[in-house]
Amino acid sequence: MSETCDRREFARRAVLSSLALGAGTAHAEDSQPADDSASSEEKLKSREDLLIDVIRQQYPSEHLTSDVLTQIRRDIAGHQYRSQVLKSVPLTNGEAPFVFSAIVAKSVAEE
Repeated sequence: MSETCDRREFARRAVLSSLALGAGTAHAEDSQPADDSASSEEKLKSREDLLIDVIRQQYPSEHLTSDVLTQIRRDIAGHQYRSQVLKSVPLTNGEAPFVFSAIVAKSVAEE
């Protein structure tokens, strides 16, 4: 049985589920011993490192040397930089990637 909901109901459910998930992980973190020498920010990996880990797991190969992974990391960083530049350009509702307009050609018989 599928239950329909509007945008506001969906947003409310999403917030409640994320709060419940956060509460569950907070208790799990409290049960583990705290490491005072390393902060939680240092434990987090960068986006490039996470994507490199995904590549290593999905495509294991002896060809993925450190030099190749370094080049892949540079490519990922370049793509992320370009995407941030594109996102920084403000667009209005009327601006689209392209505007299509049909040109109606008159036939010789119509003239």
